[in-house]
Amino acid sequence: MRTKNVVLLVLGAALVIVLAVGAINVAALGLFTQSRVVQSPSTAGGQPVIAGVGLMDRSSGTGAQGIPSAADPTGALGAKGIVVVGSGTIQVAPDLAFVTAGTQTRAGTAKEAQDQNNATMTTVIAAIKRLGVADKDVQTRGISLSPVIQGNENKITGYEATNAVTVRIESISQVGPVIDAAVAAGANSGVSIRFALKDTETPYRQALAAAGQSARGNAEAIAKAMGVQLGPIESVVEESVNMPMPMEFGGMGVKAASVATPVEPGQITVSARLRITYSY
Repeated sequence: MRTKNVVLLVLGAALVIVLAVGAINVAALGLFTQSRVVQSPSTAGGQPVIAGVGLMDRSSGTGAQGIPSAADPTGALGAKGIVVVGSGTIQVAPDLAFVTAGTQTRAGTAKEAQDQNNATMTTVIAAIKRLGVADKDVQTRGISLSPVIQGNENKITGYEATNAVTVRIESISQVGPVIDAAVAAGANSGVSIRFALKDTETPYRQALAAAGQSARGNAEAIAKAMGVQLGPIESVVEESVNMPMPMEFGGMGVKAASVATPVEPGQITVSARLRITYSY
């Protein structure tokens, strides 16, 4: 009797195990059917996709798992553009000038050379100021005193003193008279002229505007050739800052002239460049 009961208990336990395994299989089958392959009507060529996989990342155009979206298969949405460079140039007549005049003297001693130079430069400055040039517009540019060496013997034969001043002139018509007065008073070295502009911002901004128009024209030509519609501006870069460079003329003769020095200021070139990206 006891043996019979033991056999019944073993058979009961086995039945419970079989039922449990069956329940697990049924649950697994249910999960599998929920992840079934379905046909997506929007998929080109009727290719099957797994339902419910991935989320759209609007910022990158790809799925959460790095899968490109149907709207942007390459994952490079918004990356296209037309990049052009425009140049603008403005010609402006100078309204400011700087005249530099120097004096050079030689003597047997350093003191004699310096004294002579000081006297000459004092006379030059006085002559310039008599033309109405203000004290604030006259600036010493450099002073030097050095020995004069003879050949390869390293023998000092004397001393040379130099001095130079730069004069700011706001009236271009005064450039010639200032040069003449300085040379007549004893200026004999480094006489030169430098033309400039009092206002550099206004012509440069005009050049920037011209550069923008040039870039727009280039972009329109490219878009037309490509057969696309030119879109709005995505970015603008000021590629180079080319502020007007002063025009300098040197090496002028320093011999006192009996006729007025002719001065032609010409034009100063102001240019700008822009790099602009347009969408399309």
